[in-house]
Amino acid sequence: MIFGKINEYSNKNTSILSFCEKIAEENNVKNGGALHFSNVLKSCNIIFCFENKNKIIGYVGLKNYNCFEKTIYIEQLCVSKKYTRNKVATRLLKKAELYCIKNNIRFLIANVRKENLPSNGLFQSLNYMPYDMSDLEYKTLGFKMKDIIFNNAYKKELDMNGIID
Repeated sequence: MIFGKINEYSNKNTSILSFCEKIAEENNVKNGGALHFSNVLKSCNIIFCFENKNKIIGYVGLKNYNCFEKTIYIEQLCVSKKYTRNKVATRLLKKAELYCIKNNIRFLIANVRKENLPSNGLFQSLNYMPYDMSDLEYKTLGFKMKDIIFNNAYKKELDMNGIID
């Protein structure tokens, strides 16, 4: 496991966007055909970056999706190839879940390409529920986090794992 700290950034921090874009390019991330990932990340309300020795090695970008259902969408989740398989993505998702808890958000959702087996496995291992996206033209799977606003056992688990500040 890699040690590091997760910091919160605004989508207005252009240097952070640039670092995140480099990680996405390194991993050949496909995000709906977007050519410039900084434009994708600019649509995010918040970006959490995992930093190791003052270097960004992974990030997750979140944006409001459906205010009525209190839903946040994971626009992008990416970890530098050198640091995959070290629980960085898991810790970033847990931080996103904590953000949802603190802001009374009921659901955290993501769309993942079917051929992206590592990401599909990650969401399934964290008990995200698949949902039907057959009406979309993209070859993606949808994942939805369980409703956690009132789930005290889950909050306790986050606290025990050092996720809650």
